[in-house]
Amino acid sequence: MHGKVEITLGGEKHKLFFNNYAKAELSNQYGPDLREAAVKIGQDIINNYMRALSKVVFAGFVGFYGSMEQDVPFSRPQIAEWVGDASDEDLLNVYNCWRDSDYIRQILPQNDQVNGSSEGSKKKKPLKKS
Repeated sequence: MHGKVEITLGGEKHKLFFNNYAKAELSNQYGPDLREAAVKIGQDIINNYMRALSKVVFAGFVGFYGSMEQDVPFSRPQIAEWVGDASDEDLLNVYNCWRDSDYIRQILPQNDQVNGSSEGSKKKKPLKKS
């Protein structure tokens, strides 16, 4: 996973780490199955990308503080409030760092699967006789 980024939240700079601690937190939120998690994350992003980003930011806090064997000293509602007031640039940096991390590459479909050009989608299935 191994992504690191800084974000200004609540008027202060904070470090977010997208490591195995963050991965475990996202698994707690979306489930351990990587494919199901990808679908749920995608649905969250479509339904309300700010809420999805808030979960990603919280996971980044878990990653940072977990790496020091500490609990996150902020509540989820406090982080959500800060995310709502954060700059677009900071949020985009966090999203890109998370997106480029190893974890998300494992769960997002490959480009050829997304655009429908994979070999599997070109094969026709034989019709079943009833």
